Amino acid sequence: MKVVEIILKDNSAKGPQKFSIQSETTVGYKISRTEIDNYLSDSFYDNLKTPGVYILVGTRVNDGKRSVYIGQSDNVAKRLYEHKGGQDGEKKQGKLFWSECLAFVATNSQMHKGHAEYLELEFYKRAYEANQYLLENENIPSEKFVSESDKIFCDDFIEDCKLLTSLMGVPVFDLSNKEEKEIFSSSERMKIFNGNKRGIEDPKYVNANGYFCQTVDNEKAFIILENSIVARELTKKASPTIKRLRRELQKRGYIKEENGKLVVKKEYQFASAGIAASFVLGRNASSKEWK
Repeated sequence: MKVVEIILKDNSAKGPQKFSIQSETTVGYKISRTEIDNYLSDSFYDNLKTPGVYILVGTRVNDGKRSVYIGQSDNVAKRLYEHKGGQDGEKKQGKLFWSECLAFVATNSQMHKGHAEYLELEFYKRAYEANQYLLENENIPSEKFVSESDKIFCDDFIEDCKLLTSLMGVPVFDLSNKEEKEIFSSSERMKIFNGNKRGIEDPKYVNANGYFCQTVDNEKAFIILENSIVARELTKKASPTIKRLRRELQKRGYIKEENGKLVVKKEYQFASAGIAASFVLGRNASSKEWK
């Protein structure tokens, strides 16, 4: 049994909330975007001026789909302020889609920058697997290595955060109603493809090391098209997320080996251009790979 304490800053469930688990060091905050400007000088948020991970939560304007951005910082309060846009001279740093954020830190200075960097990727992988929200991250977080004792701390922290995100009403890690990451529905496909042959008016493609891949770009969602050729081998530095995704799609028949090449046999939708490029090239890559 776990006992969770919830503090309502404004005596209202609609205001800022602070979550802590009895006998644990994990602390979580749920804050609206509009509150960010007020919190830097408020002692209620002092724990956020330390290393931690955060989740920006919002709804995409173009299609109404729920989406999240996962990040980390050695000063979460400062980073969230930057994502809000800061002062007028800092507006270019802001992210526009989000309306509230969840932030997670540890008390007693138990979390350091290395923990936060490790947790960022672990949060990303779990959110990707649950598929409850679209991921706004353009690039997969870098893989970080921690000691065995640090890994135990991080694993316990993740379990706490899985509980807290559900209590906060943002089940980003929830696998109970997992949706399949399949291609667009027929109605969505018609909107994207505009009815011409294969619907490809201006396909983007990667052409690196002899690999050719066509996609249709729908905002931040990329569909990799049938008969595209992807890298047969993964590099040693390919992220665990890409390795797992390759295994899953090969097992499910989305990609198959033919004549010494790895060929896409079914169209597949990726959440971002960066993930699609990493999948195609078999290594960590960014959206800049698309020509």
